[in-house]
Amino acid sequence: MFKTNKIRFLSSLVFKCCYLSIFLNLGITLFGNLAFGLDVSKKSQSLSKEGNFILCGQACDRSEFFIGYNRTNTVQLGQKTVALPRAKDQILLNTSDLRAKLPNNDVQSLDNRGGNFVNSIHRIESLRIGFAEKSELLQVHGLNANASAEATVKLIWGDTLTITSKTLKTGTPIKVIIARTIGGFGNPVTENAYYEAIAKTYINKNEILDLTYSGAKKAGVGETDQILGKDKISYVIETKVGEKLTIESSLQVLDGVKGSSTSNQTLNGADSVSYQIKLADEFITLACLKSTSKIFDSGKC
Repeated sequence: MFKTNKIRFLSSLVFKCCYLSIFLNLGITLFGNLAFGLDVSKKSQSLSKEGNFILCGQACDRSEFFIGYNRTNTVQLGQKTVALPRAKDQILLNTSDLRAKLPNNDVQSLDNRGGNFVNSIHRIESLRIGFAEKSELLQVHGLNANASAEATVKLIWGDTLTITSKTLKTGTPIKVIIARTIGGFGNPVTENAYYEAIAKTYINKNEILDLTYSGAKKAGVGETDQILGKDKISYVIETKVGEKLTIESSLQVLDGVKGSSTSNQTLNGADSVSYQIKLADEFITLACLKSTSKIFDSGKC
């Protein structure tokens, strides 16, 4: 996903572990840059007809938390194409973890018996509230220029946060810290491999631009990674006792390899996004943050 050569980029975080020694041993250490956010308390409201989440829309009109995904996986060799077409987003309401029934293995391949083959293995490694990870291995072998492998993924989740206190009055200002980390791993890609990855965060349906991260590499000699945003950042949300907030995360990735006069092209990598959300230290003993999914509970509850 992203950090400067998608695939150098991630060697530094190495999660292969992926999404955390995943596997990214979910013990993630979040540090990094601190950003201060807008006061979202006035925009918090009860569930509307459109739902309280922007990424889930009407499907979530009665949901307090959700996870969802979509993906495609296509290979082409000469005039033959095999594809897993994009379907409607799969949304699971009031579900916090997809691991129990993870649709984690899409394999597409073609072989013309002439020494040419194309293969794409594309996986959702983990999807749960607070953490999302995908990986891929794309290969094009042979001298057939009309050969390619491409995979896309969309991973989303949302949760509802409520601030209460036994000692502070309703309406008392409170700060919540959102720490977001981008990670992954990968091998160096060739001039015929390309990718694009974008991670976004929404509070009460408003995108928090400081938490947006994108990385891209076009196919071609001399192309370099195009990075926007920080891979590790802490962001402060200013809210109040008695307020309810919704938080959502999206990760969208496109990976591809195309044939050339070179006999072997490979892209092997992964992308992950993880979150840690808690009350600011000065409020830990004074207030309570509860997430409906129970993932981000903190403070004195």
